[in-house]
Amino acid sequence: MYVCQLKTCHIRPKYVEHGRQHPYCSRTCARDGHNRASSCMLEGCREEGDPAQGGFCSEQHARDAVRSKQLKACTSCRWRPRTVGMLCASCSAKTSSGPALIELSSEGRTFRRVADDFLRAWKGNDPPSVRKVVEIQLPQEIRTRHYQYRKGLESTSAIREVPTYHSSQCICDFGVKDLCLCNWDSCGICKIINSSFSELAFGDTYDNGSLGRGIYSSRSSASADQFATSSTTSPYRAMLACTADVDGDRVFVKNADAIVLKYVILYSKRTDQRS
Repeated sequence: MYVCQLKTCHIRPKYVEHGRQHPYCSRTCARDGHNRASSCMLEGCREEGDPAQGGFCSEQHARDAVRSKQLKACTSCRWRPRTVGMLCASCSAKTSSGPALIELSSEGRTFRRVADDFLRAWKGNDPPSVRKVVEIQLPQEIRTRHYQYRKGLESTSAIREVPTYHSSQCICDFGVKDLCLCNWDSCGICKIINSSFSELAFGDTYDNGSLGRGIYSSRSSASADQFATSSTTSPYRAMLACTADVDGDRVFVKNADAIVLKYVILYSKRTDQRS
């Protein structure tokens, strides 16, 4: 197989260096692949779990967990375990144009890596507390668009893939009881997750800043936090962890296909707790 072996990618060709083919397409996918959950969720299995398989080491063990009644079955396919409400991640992605959302275990390696990266990128006093991390599994169509856009850039310029953070107002209670995305036009976080940056709060398709019209994100999570607004009924602030394809030092893109959603980070600050 010549495509990246990370199941949440599985599109880009494997990276070849000095005639040696690596198992992944990039350092980002290699890092994600090496930071999977510590053990399969099926009772008695000691293999490494995979977030793309809902914490199981394989699809077969996910089925076995349903057959043994360790977990309830998806109400659609009836053989995969539920991971997104009443559905499995695969059926959820098929029944809507939006992404599949999976809350990561706070004991898992991926949760710890994402939280550690977020806190290291804070670079300020009084760092927040990471409460939840939600993995965003984009639909195949969106991932293909990102890949094609990146290939087009690579043919004309030297680009870098950098981790970035983006925040907006979140007027719903996302992540408090469930991972349902709201339909409020003013909820920037849900709008962005649903559209993969094709639509922002209030239906806007771009931000207007010092570099012109486009999508602004930051290498600093503390800087992105300045734009985070939460619902008064939610104990969390929400921030999107992304990767952006850039051809310079500034993290600014003019096209939604140049920035890829990875995770939603739900966190709280001491100032929020005091208020």
